[in-house]
Amino acid sequence: MKNSTARKLKQIGEGNLLVGTDPHKDKHALLIMSQDAMVKKKFKISNTREGFEEGIKRVFEEVGKTGSKGAIFAIEAGSHYWRNFAYYLNEYKIPFFLVSPFTLKRRREGEDLNRRKNDYRDAEMAAELLRTGKYIIYKLSTSGRG
Repeated sequence: MKNSTARKLKQIGEGNLLVGTDPHKDKHALLIMSQDAMVKKKFKISNTREGFEEGIKRVFEEVGKTGSKGAIFAIEAGSHYWRNFAYYLNEYKIPFFLVSPFTLKRRREGEDLNRRKNDYRDAEMAAELLRTGKYIIYKLSTSGRG
């Protein structure tokens, strides 16, 4: 049997930026990380189509500046707020994976002894889980949203 983590890491490929996303009702926190775990940029976007467009524009500006091949998103799936963003990414064929909120919380607790918790920290942990192959492969329903 093949190693599932190795298989997941192969799906990410070399030369992509990793974008951790912590979705919320009004604003989503995004953090762009290189594959060597260097944080490149962090910002918030509104939970609207216009906000998603702005976020994608900023991510791909960073892709151009760093000479990366593309971007892959890691979205914390802690509430239903991730769905709109996931459908938007899916519409434009931008790759994304989901991260378990339980795994994210345990990873954050294990690495951050002062237990700081904020939107950017969760987005960073989501990108880190993607970088290490600890994500969920999820196919969106094609029958509609919801």
